[in-house]
Amino acid sequence: KDGKFIRRIDGKKPYGVDGGLPNTAITAIQIIVGEAIIDMPKNELDDLFQPSFVTPAVNIGEKGRIYLTMSNSDGAGSYEVGFVMKDRKFLKRYVFYSF
Repeated sequence: KDGKFIRRIDGKKPYGVDGGLPNTAITAIQIIVGEAIIDMPKNELDDLFQPSFVTPAVNIGEKGRIYLTMSNSDGAGSYEVGFVMKDRKFLKRYVFYSF
């Protein structure tokens, strides 16, 4: 805490909240491609809060890359998150603010 505001949760800056405690967390994401299951690494999810299940999108790009994007927030703490996968493996996560 910094005064009355939450600044870190488990040592990481929390996305999706604006200084308060989150009431919803992303704990697991799986992408199923044919018979293969791609699990997002837990350490790539443990700072993502207030998910919106209205906005997820999965797209297949060039060279077999798979993109998962979501817009999440509690209102003032809105953010965008994108995950990149290739060859049935997680490659990279991008997080940015949507304002």
